[in-house]
Amino acid sequence: MIGSEEVNVDTRVLGLDNVAIDLPVASVGNRVLAAVVDYLILGVLTIVLVIAGATISALIDNGTVFLVVFVVGGFMLNWGYFTVAEIATKGQTPGKQLLSLRVVTDNGGLPTAGALVIRTLLRIVDNLIGVILIAVDPRSRRLGDRLAGTLVVHDSPDRSDSLVLGRVPNGWGPAEVTLVEAFFDRRDTLDPDTLQRLAGRIVSLIERDDPAFLHEVEPGPTASATLWRAFRPDWI
Repeated sequence: MIGSEEVNVDTRVLGLDNVAIDLPVASVGNRVLAAVVDYLILGVLTIVLVIAGATISALIDNGTVFLVVFVVGGFMLNWGYFTVAEIATKGQTPGKQLLSLRVVTDNGGLPTAGALVIRTLLRIVDNLIGVILIAVDPRSRRLGDRLAGTLVVHDSPDRSDSLVLGRVPNGWGPAEVTLVEAFFDRRDTLDPDTLQRLAGRIVSLIERDDPAFLHEVEPGPTASATLWRAFRPDWI
């Protein structure tokens, strides 16, 4: 309760943002286009790898070297490209960046490195059945997404900071995450009183659902500053 007004997450989301609760999940078409870009880049890198392997093999006159470089280097290239890119950019490969897509957790948070590794390891299977799984799944998840607990969503350039939350309270789902995203999206357009009033309501939700979430960060001078520190500590 806040005064005499009961906290209602669904109403709060619609009242503040007037948008649907669901995350903007990417379609199979956008994901295929992003993959095409990534595999074109991988193709160029593979050609470079082959040329390098052939050159080294010719210099030392040992054909086995070429085979080792091609097999080991090829695996590391294919595995490392997606894993390193997504970890370094918090959920994006060059192809996803071009199509304004991002990998997030299934509640809209920032995926862990472990989750991104799982997605990559299962890519070899998803190259065969991934498109079918994405097409029939309501949230467009391939096998790697299902096991890693991730989604691929639209991430427009002007929302790159607010779409992905660095931390999410325990027990929160898409409704609560969308509430916070809406608050961050509107923070520059709200008058100071409204900004702090809404921030205070969100803080009360967190205190109700996961009190330890706020105890792990240093309180800010205002409720909104505390929220920014709690959800995206890298902003401070």
